[in-house]
Amino acid sequence: TKASGIIINAGGYTHTSVAIRDSIAAIKTPVVEVHISNIAAREEFRHTSLLSPVCEGCIFGFGLKSYALALNYFSQLRESRYCFSSYSNCVFLVTVHLNVLYICLIDF
Repeated sequence: TKASGIIINAGGYTHTSVAIRDSIAAIKTPVVEVHISNIAAREEFRHTSLLSPVCEGCIFGFGLKSYALALNYFSQLRESRYCFSSYSNCVFLVTVHLNVLYICLIDF
């Protein structure tokens, strides 16, 4: 089975990492970019995301609820698009905090 998608919060790498952007662009699995804070309301250099153009969508500024909104998106997407496929009821959550990469598999 395949995960229904990937939720990514790349932290500061959002604005600098061509490698993460290229990795997202190279896969078919839908990716949603999430940020706890509203990056558009922060410093000017944070307004540009290298990831957004290659992600299915972006959710930011809703605190920790941003993750729940992304899970809700994948739940609805699976019901409408993947209902008869081999995709599972899970997503990968990828986040960076203090330069440490965390990857979790979330079943929903």
